[in-house]
Amino acid sequence: MKNLWTEMSAKLEGQKKLTDKMIMMMTQERYQRKLSKIRTPELISTALSFIMVLLILFSLNKFETPFLLACAIASATILSVLPVLSLWSIRQVGRVDIKASNYKDVLLQYAHAKRRLLSIQRLSFYLGFVLLVVALPVSVRMMGGKTHIETGTWLWYLPLGFVFFFVFARWVYRCYVHVTVQLEDLLREIGE
Repeated sequence: MKNLWTEMSAKLEGQKKLTDKMIMMMTQERYQRKLSKIRTPELISTALSFIMVLLILFSLNKFETPFLLACAIASATILSVLPVLSLWSIRQVGRVDIKASNYKDVLLQYAHAKRRLLSIQRLSFYLGFVLLVVALPVSVRMMGGKTHIETGTWLWYLPLGFVFFFVFARWVYRCYVHVTVQLEDLLREIGE
């Protein structure tokens, strides 16, 4: 009877370990699926940003004045650095290994990665406003326009651009916050 009891106890313990392992694998999969909600659009926008950087670099000979050249360099720099930082921070959030670490370490890893992701998104928000201003002379010149921009263009472009950008950037930031809250809730489910 004692041997039978020990054998059944060992089988139950093995099943419990297998069930826990399966739950952790399923949680890791759900975690990555939720993270892909922000990873996929970020990859697409990174590709578009690099296409714009290439267009700017191939058009450098069109920027005759130092002002236009400075705007082109600033635009290319912002368009190349911000997507890389953003993808890097998303990668850090994705590298949180739910299966290998204990619960406290997972939460600490996640909190650190989440803080970095959201701070880079805030940085993107502010540098996006700078890009909005420096991209206008660059885009006008690249489309064969004048070396200077008329005052009327600035008067309608900047206010409309700022309003559109503010609304869009705020919506994107809220989406990032929503996804990170969902990921955090998923991680908290493990502890319960």
